Amino acid sequence: MKGYTPSISMFLRLLLTLLTVTLGFAAKPVPLPLIPPGSAIYVAPMTGDLAGFISAEIIKQKLPLVVVMTEVDASYILAGASLQGHNKWFNSIWGGKDKHEGNVQLFDAKKKVLIWAGEAGDRSLFATAYKRGGLRKVADRIVKQMKNDVFKK
Repeated sequence: MKGYTPSISMFLRLLLTLLTVTLGFAAKPVPLPLIPPGSAIYVAPMTGDLAGFISAEIIKQKLPLVVVMTEVDASYILAGASLQGHNKWFNSIWGGKDKHEGNVQLFDAKKKVLIWAGEAGDRSLFATAYKRGGLRKVADRIVKQMKNDVFKK
C-alpha cells in the first residue's frame, strides 16, 4: 500500500454516507406521551388493597397526574389486583419467589381502550433483609414502569 492516496470519489462517497445516516437520525419525530400531563386519573379499588399504595406512589414520584376520587371525574382509570404468594422457608433462603405481586391496566375512560399495562413483584436479589418489600415495593415498581412507559417516550 505504499504510495496509496484516496481518490476524491471515495471521499465523496464516504461524506454522502455520513450525511445520509445523520439526516436519518435527525428526521425522527419525538413521540408524545400517551397521557397529557395534568390528566385526571381514578385508581379503582383493587384486590389485595394495592390501590392506596399506588395512589401514594403517584404523588410521591411526582407523576404529572391529578388523582380524583370518582370515576365520573376521571379521564383515565387504573384498575388491577395484587396477589400474595406462599411464604415458604426455602424461598426466603434462596430468594425464590415474590411474596407479593401486582398487575394494573390503564384505560381511557371515554374511549374504553386499554392504554398501558404493567406488573411487578417485591423480590429483591441483594440485601433482601434490609430492603422494604410487600405491596409498597410492588406499587413503587409499577408506578416507575408507568412513569417511564407513559410519560418518557
